[in-house]
Amino acid sequence: MEPIDSAFEVQEVKHVYKVLDPRWMAIRTEHTFQLKALRPHRLFLREYVWDNETGIEKAPTVSSGKNPNGTSSHRLQGPVIAGPNGRRLAVVDLGRMVEPDETETVTIEHFFVRVNPEHEGWVSEAVKPGCRRIQLEAILPNREDLRPHWKCQHLGSDNWEFEEPLELLPDASGRVRVSHLIENPKPKYRYRVSWDQVKMSV
Repeated sequence: MEPIDSAFEVQEVKHVYKVLDPRWMAIRTEHTFQLKALRPHRLFLREYVWDNETGIEKAPTVSSGKNPNGTSSHRLQGPVIAGPNGRRLAVVDLGRMVEPDETETVTIEHFFVRVNPEHEGWVSEAVKPGCRRIQLEAILPNREDLRPHWKCQHLGSDNWEFEEPLELLPDASGRVRVSHLIENPKPKYRYRVSWDQVKMSV
């Protein structure tokens, strides 16, 4: 699939992946994008993949754009567009025309229930032009065999070029946090934080 010609440059991005239950099925993710407008526009296009078609996928919610009166200027514009191979496109209306070189921060949350999750779980980002900072984070039930690590690959390759283990950090009771910060990521590369997860049926 050809990349979408976005009116915004994503300069910084943070993805947080949180497993909510001990069966590793209920997932909440939060995605924060620091945008810079390249041309006048008010719609931000959020592309993602949902690859567990037998599970539950709720519509994303937009939690950014809060006004002093408590209302939000950011909102989802219409239903999520479903494409082949689990591809999704969510259109976020920023509530105003953002002019060139102006910035805006957008935060989107997703809730999924996965059925028979794969052996490996991950949170990742494919580097787009202008991106200068990526934060990847996962909050997981604590287990001795998680083996968290980060890795990267060129977008035109099926092979990972680099892999390095990550430290497990304590979080809330019975949970751990894995985090990796990439400053000045390589263009046309994918960065991923991965871990082992239990594969369970309903």
